[in-house]
Amino acid sequence: CATGLQRYLETGEARVLGGTTELVGLRNDGSEFPIELSLGEMHEGEERLFTGIIRDISKRKQIESALQRSEANLAAAQQMARLGSWESNLKKGEVYWSNELYRVFGFRPQEFVPTHERIINVVHPEDKELVERAVCQALDESKGFDVEFRAILPDGSERIVHSQAEVVLDEASRPVRMLGTVHDITERKQAEKALRESEKRFRSLVQNVSDIITILEADGTVRYVSPAVERVTGHRSEEQIGTNAFDQVHADDREQALRIFAEVLKKPGLHPTVEFRVPHKDGSWRYLEHVVSNLIDDPNIRGVVVNSRDVTERKRGEEEVRRLNATLEEKVVERTAQLADRERRLEDLVGKLITAQEEERRRVAYEVHDSLIQTS
Repeated sequence: CATGLQRYLETGEARVLGGTTELVGLRNDGSEFPIELSLGEMHEGEERLFTGIIRDISKRKQIESALQRSEANLAAAQQMARLGSWESNLKKGEVYWSNELYRVFGFRPQEFVPTHERIINVVHPEDKELVERAVCQALDESKGFDVEFRAILPDGSERIVHSQAEVVLDEASRPVRMLGTVHDITERKQAEKALRESEKRFRSLVQNVSDIITILEADGTVRYVSPAVERVTGHRSEEQIGTNAFDQVHADDREQALRIFAEVLKKPGLHPTVEFRVPHKDGSWRYLEHVVSNLIDDPNIRGVVVNSRDVTERKRGEEEVRRLNATLEEKVVERTAQLADRERRLEDLVGKLITAQEEERRRVAYEVHDSLIQTS
């Protein structure tokens, strides 16, 4: 500052006069603090007088530092959230974008000056009418807008954004400014689409699979049952919701079913298979084979999942095989007895033939003996 004043006295170049300079002041205790120095010149007769005003700007500096930190935090938050902000001065036609908004739309601040026309050109052709209508309605009705639209970036890629805005009015209730945000929700939309497609595939799988899928509460209450239950039992799925699954189990099988269910509740890692009968709407009983899985701790399920397969025909087949085997065994025993009896009768007949042969042999021998004696 002293150098600048000396230069002014020598050359008349007034770099330090009429302005302010920030310096570092020194307190009596030796601590430093920021100051602002203003220099001026006045003439009193032939004398040239210089005036100086020194201000302690510590508080201002603290406020500026806090503001800078706030702006830095805001910029960091916007970048992490992919959320940009904007302001439009309707009287001057000027538009301000935050740095993050440039990044959202794929521009560099030094290469793109935002205007209403340029912003509209960023919007996907199929969404332009939607955006323009939302803006016009907000200005006509002096209220904000909330709209989602697709944006085409300079590299040709497509992003999905969510824009919100508020209208600022003057004393005469006329719109003078618009303040808004633009949130890049592309990843969220893609995740939602993937989730919908996954849920659609799951519903299609569950609705068309032959097995019954049931989700039970820990007390056995049916929370969900797949449509296949109607094909197997004749009961619609909505008729089963809210009922206790074990009330439908055959009385002779209920104790076993309850025991298996209690074991699965205690040991989630178990996946036992159990068979028991359930009633059909026509009054008959169907044999089902169940695989039980405890997924109560799974936040997506929070229940016990039972996969049930109709094995009635298999059980009937097994019973028919057992019946045929029993019949076959009976016939084998009967045939064996018949063969044994036939063998005994054959043995008796052979014995009688041997006896008759012996008797005939003795008779012939006697006759030959008698004949020989007579001849001699």
